[in-house]
Amino acid sequence: MRRSVRTLVLLVSAATLTLASVAAAGEVQARAVPKPVMDAVKTRFKTAKFVGAAKEKNEADEVVYEVNLAEKGLAIDLMVTPEGTITLIEKEIARKNLPKAVSDTLNVRYPKAKYQVCEEIYTVEAGKETLAYYEAVLVDPAKQTWAVELELNGTVRKIENKTGVVD
Repeated sequence: MRRSVRTLVLLVSAATLTLASVAAAGEVQARAVPKPVMDAVKTRFKTAKFVGAAKEKNEADEVVYEVNLAEKGLAIDLMVTPEGTITLIEKEIARKNLPKAVSDTLNVRYPKAKYQVCEEIYTVEAGKETLAYYEAVLVDPAKQTWAVELELNGTVRKIENKTGVVD
């Protein structure tokens, strides 16, 4: 149960953070994912297990596929164009693997929070992956769930209250 809740939180946060517009979102079977998409995913993550996929529209109203993988017990989410171009990678990491600056910022802002997911977010341009920022989804002592995006240096770039309750 814990893993399925964690996976659900990861998938929801990934979709929310990577796409501003998901008007045409829809889960699709593996066989319905275009071959170039699956080929790109399999080439980049050879040992990862396919978990699921969704067909969505991005901010430019273009169709993209969000492909969900698992590797060594950690989630990987990819945004891929129908032609097979990977544009974004979200890789789950252990909390202990967050950089000190990022961890310090979170510890100051949310000192007694329980972490649900920590991720490295990579942008991909012309085939080059660049670590862009980190994301943590956590629950504070008041039972509010927060999605926090942080720059590589620990500066907060965005905070979203996932419980809908603002303090």
